[in-house]
Formats: sequence, C-alpha cells, structure tokens
Amino acid sequence: MVAKKTRSPRRSFTVDLLLHKMRPGEEAPDVALYRLSPDGKAAEKLAVAKQGTLELHADWQDKAVNLALGPNVDKLAELRGVQFLQVRAAQAIPEWKKTKVIEVPRHLWPLWLWERVCVAGEVEHCIRWPSLFDGLSDISRRPVIGPPIRLPGFKHCHPICDGIVEIYERVCCCHPPIIIDPFPWLEDLCKRFPEICGPFPEPGPFPDPFPGPFPGPDPTPFGPEYLDPQTARRAKLAAATIDPAAQPQLSRRLVNDLRALRQLPHKEIQPFLLARPHLHHLWCHCSLRKVGETTIHPDGSFDFCYWRSGTPLGHHHCTTTYAYKVKQWIANQWVEIYDGVAAHDYFTADELAEIESYHPDAIECGDPPPLDLEHDKPFVLLERIGGTQSHLLVSPLQQAESGIDAGPLAVNGGLVNPAPPGVVSGLYDQPWGKTLGLRLLVEEGMKALGAYYYRISVVAADNNGNPAAGNVPLPLSTPRSWARIEYVGGLPAIVADTLG
Repeated sequence: MVAKKTRSPRRSFTVDLLLHKMRPGEEAPDVALYRLSPDGKAAEKLAVAKQGTLELHADWQDKAVNLALGPNVDKLAELRGVQFLQVRAAQAIPEWKKTKVIEVPRHLWPLWLWERVCVAGEVEHCIRWPSLFDGLSDISRRPVIGPPIRLPGFKHCHPICDGIVEIYERVCCCHPPIIIDPFPWLEDLCKRFPEICGPFPEPGPFPDPFPGPFPGPDPTPFGPEYLDPQTARRAKLAAATIDPAAQPQLSRRLVNDLRALRQLPHKEIQPFLLARPHLHHLWCHCSLRKVGETTIHPDGSFDFCYWRSGTPLGHHHCTTTYAYKVKQWIANQWVEIYDGVAAHDYFTADELAEIESYHPDAIECGDPPPLDLEHDKPFVLLERIGGTQSHLLVSPLQQAESGIDAGPLAVNGGLVNPAPPGVVSGLYDQPWGKTLGLRLLVEEGMKALGAYYYRISVVAADNNGNPAAGNVPLPLSTPRSWARIEYVGGLPAIVADTLG
C-alpha cells in the first residue's frame, strides 16, 4: 500500500488596506498587487483588494524580487506610466504578515482612481487657395488704386478614410494667470505666433470657407495685372515657397481666439482664458504623452477609449486636452499628413475633433462610381484629376476607344466647372495648372481579363477631341509611379508600382 502525500496548505494571510488620510465621502480606488519584472513593469497580477483587504501568500517573497500596489486593470499594458507603491518582496511580505496592514500614502492612492475616457473626431483632406495677398506686407496688399484689401481664401475638403490616428493627452495644472497692465505675455504670443499680430489693426477672424473645388489660378479680379511688377513677383514667390507639408497650419480656432484676446480689456482676459482649455498650454505647465492610436473608419471618423488616472493632488486648476497626428501608408512608407501638436490644435474629450490635413500627398476616400456596375462591362474610368472629380471637366461623353468622337468641342472644352445656363461670370470655366495626379477607378472585372497595368499616351487633338491628322499617340516612356490601395492585416497600404 502506497501512502498518499498530503498537500501542505498554502501559507496565506489577510491584511487590511489603509488609504492614508482618506476623508469621509471620498471614493476609494480599486487596488491590485502586481509582481514586477526586472525592468520595473507589471508582469503578473497577484491579488485584488476586496472590501479593504488583500489576501497574500508568504511564498510570494520567493517568487518575486519586487512587488507593487497600483490600480486594478485587466490589461497590464494599461499600467504604462502609472506611479506604483513598490516594495522588496523579501522585506515586505514578513512585515505585512506581522502588522496585518498595508498603508498607502496620500500622494499616491488618488492617482489610482481611474476613469474610462473616450475621444472621437473626423479627418478631412483640404485644398486651400489663399488670397493672392496672403503673406505679403501691408504695402503689397494694396492694389494700384484703392484702399488696402484683404481677400478671403477658398477651401474644399474631402474625408480621409484610410490611415492611423495617434492620440496625445496634454494635462495642464496651474493657477490662473495674474493679469497686469501691461501684460507682457500678449507680446510674447506675437513672437511665437506672428499670424495673430499682423500689420493690420483689425486682424479679425478667419473667413468661413467657400464651397466648391477651385483649381487653377486665382480667379478674383485682383490678379497680378492690378499690381506693380515688384509686388507681383513677391506674390508669386510667396505662393511658390509655401510647403503645406513642412509648415503645419495653425488651428483656426487658436488664431481666432488669440486675435480676440489681444483686443480684450485686461479684466476680461482671465475669464476668457479659463473658459478655453485649448489655450491653457500656452500659459501653463503641462505634460504631454501618447495614450494610443486607432484606425480611421470608412466614413472618415475615428474614436478611441482608454483608462486615465486621477488628477495629482495640490492642483486645483487642471485641464486635459487632446491633440492628434494622422499617418497614411504612401509609397511603401508611413507619411505624417497632419500634426496637431505642431499646429497647437487641441480638443477636450467632449468635443468632436475636426481635423483638416493640407498635406499635398494625403489620400482621400474614394467616391462611389457614377454608374450602374451591374449592367456595365469591365472598365477603367478616370475618376479624379488632382482633387477634382472628373465629371466637372467640360467634355462630351466619349464615343470612341482612342478619342471623344462627339462632334466639335465647345469653346470651353478641357476647362473645369462649366458655368450654369445664363451665368457669364464667376468661378467657372477654369484652366488647370501645375502638376496634377490622375486617379483611376478600375472595375474588378478587369482583373479577370488579364489586365495588370495601365499606360497613358499623349497626342495632339483636333476640334472633335480625336487624335489630330498625322499625329500618333506617344506613350509616356519615362518611369511613372502608379499607386494602388490594398489592405494588409486590416490596415490600408498604398503600394507603388514603377512602370517604364
């Protein structure tokens, strides 16, 4: 007969969890005990406090070098950046077994009162045609005859539905600024943001955007012919040297608020600042950290939720705002098309963040094709020219494979945005300019036909839109990069193919 070995009982014991200087009515955090890895990160959850007590085991002092008390979470990765109560297991376990109590200092446990926070927003790609006079001096803003002028710019936006949004949390804790006369902080703002302190005494807010795509040159009556040659050259130089990818545009709300702030009486400045959390980082001591990232939904929206710890003690004026960075996979690499931190574009958790990217390479959502796919044969369709839908091109329907063949072209053939009947002036019949990308919509049936790449040819056209007599279509023989959208692991990937 073989005697069975009896398993020795686990050497467990219970301790009380005492939150130092906890006042009546204060909320207690949900606390857990963790084993720490050698690099100081939580490696395993050992116990969870229940009704103010913790059940511990004496053998943990042999299992772990260091232990830590902190907020109770389901995913250990959520504990990144948390301030633990750390102890050495070999010293703490015998002490706790003897005293039957664990005391947590007042400066720690309020930070373990976590809350679930969710943020959301929408991402758009915008094309802005600034006024001819943007960025020039007060003198260059004057036409040859007449008073100084400031013309509004035009903006047209489309949703972005492929990409990654990084979420940054900024916590600002400080007392309200003391407003004195004069208030030097306002002058410091002018040095940091020249946009809010231009040469005009009446800076005013940004104008509301005008609808509709407006490609081509500035169609306003205040063109270069109204300027002297030197001013016209400066205007062209200013337009040619602006790189929207390298120079993030400041938040419109930020500029409007700071312009309004400079015109307020001193007694109204402090209430104005306190009521606008998105301005607090300009005058307060703040921390900034990335709290996560998420993908953009098919409609251009995004949302993200995470656990956030409590507010540090000793600070009665703390605000939390969020900035975002947007990346897209373009030509086999991640390209940052929007940087809200650099643009000082902050939002509270309760606000729907309206993100506008002016990056020239940003990829917009594809629009549904303007035809019935159930009855049309496989096709390749020119969908966009630059950021403009191809149906806005002044052109009759194509009747032949290598031309239009639809009779004499109209006098505005090849232009964009035809004027409505009876309208003779305005932002219509505009020419194209600079370098334009062509976006093709390829019907899935083309793949079954064996098609795997496409080539564009150029040829002089006659008045009917067909190849002119004696001219042969010339394929673009220099290398061309074609980009297509694929999904790899659920994420959008913009893949480039180089054709000879």
